Amino acid sequence: MRRQSIREKCLREIKRLDPKLKHPEESHAAVFLLTALHVGPRLGKIMRASGLDPELCRRYFHNAQYHKIFRGSKIACEWFEENGGIAFWCDTFVLDGLLEKVHDA
Repeated sequence: MRRQSIREKCLREIKRLDPKLKHPEESHAAVFLLTALHVGPRLGKIMRASGLDPELCRRYFHNAQYHKIFRGSKIACEWFEENGGIAFWCDTFVLDGLLEKVHDA
């Protein structure tokens, strides 16, 4: 039996998170974030494992750092809380530049 790639696992998880989504492979920010869960917030590893365009990965990585989703070697997320699915999708919008995270000082 063939071992699933990280990208395939991510696509399966995206489909589970949103069963109505017809083309999970088009959810690039979601693929990026879920790949980071597998390999850590390291740009080179995310680029290789996700199969996404390198320039897109660089933009997402910058946004994840700027909005403090990536904090050094940690991923600061609330995806596993009670309403974690909403937090996950909001973070994808942050990576796409559609939302900003506001942090208390």
